[in-house]
Amino acid sequence: TDVALPSSPISISVPAGTVAGTYTGTITVKNANGCVSSGKSFYLRVNAVRRVMSGSTASIVCFSASIQTTPLTYSTTTGTPTTYSITWNAAPANSFVTVTNVALPSSPISISVPAGTVAGTYTGTITVNNANGCVSTGTTFTVTVNALPTITTAATAANVCFSASIQASSLTYSATTGTPTTYSISWNAAPANSFVAVTDVALLLSPISISVPAGTVAGTYTGTITVKNANGCVSTGTTFTVTVNALPTITTAATATNVCFSAGIQASSLTYSATTGTPTTYSISWNAAPANSFVAVTNVALPSSPISISVPAGTVAGTYTGTITVKNANGCVSTGTTFTILVNPLPTTSAIYHQ
Repeated sequence: TDVALPSSPISISVPAGTVAGTYTGTITVKNANGCVSSGKSFYLRVNAVRRVMSGSTASIVCFSASIQTTPLTYSTTTGTPTTYSITWNAAPANSFVTVTNVALPSSPISISVPAGTVAGTYTGTITVNNANGCVSTGTTFTVTVNALPTITTAATAANVCFSASIQASSLTYSATTGTPTTYSISWNAAPANSFVAVTDVALLLSPISISVPAGTVAGTYTGTITVKNANGCVSTGTTFTVTVNALPTITTAATATNVCFSAGIQASSLTYSATTGTPTTYSISWNAAPANSFVAVTNVALPSSPISISVPAGTVAGTYTGTITVKNANGCVSTGTTFTILVNPLPTTSAIYHQ
């Protein structure tokens, strides 16, 4: 009542919590003579607050060194909002970017997660604005960034030797984080190989079995292993190598030195001219036919040429076949090389009778 008349406009106080609606007021003015005007009615409209009903959490994401997005769904709005704004809590520390008056899309709203955002739960507050300029009260939501799982493997899987058959190597691991449940392995294209990628195989206790394809040539092959957990988060890749060692070789004479029948043990000699792969021991096995008592030898130190072959006492005249293999310090064994040894019969004389 009788408030000093300011320059236009006149400020009208709207009480806190006044519900949406249209309110009618009547204004009069009075001059210094005490004369009062007739009343002039006016209307004041209070618009309803605009709201958006969103989920309490955006979809969970995994740590990424790159920018990524996560969706925030909402189910209903009131008051026909046209834009939205999001602010972010300062704790935990983050680099989420405030957005202001961005056009409100159909659900979901895409939330940008900054590159390198560390694992944690981050809180945002969303408001919406309509064409009347009315802004909703804030609705909070969270974005959770899960840490990536990890696996600590040996730098190399167990070395293997060349094989014409499929074989297995083993890759040990000492620790994991983030409870990985599966692993995947991809292989470098060089050197050329036929290793097969594996995807989301159940992660068992160490070691992991690595399948080496039949006939994989000697060389060192590089694989990359990743692990995944129940959150769907995949580790960064860890590289490892598998070395396939070449088999050693030995080039022997086709026959050992011939010997004559003897009632005692004797020795023959088997010469060799070359080796590869640095063999250190040799083994010899004997064919069962013709029947004989030659004794197999296993992992005997490889001497300079020739190799001494023991011929059992009383070995009957005939040709006997042995197979020699050599082994090196890598434990690789050559393919067998056959050779023969000939035991000649003793000559005989016919008796001469004199009358």
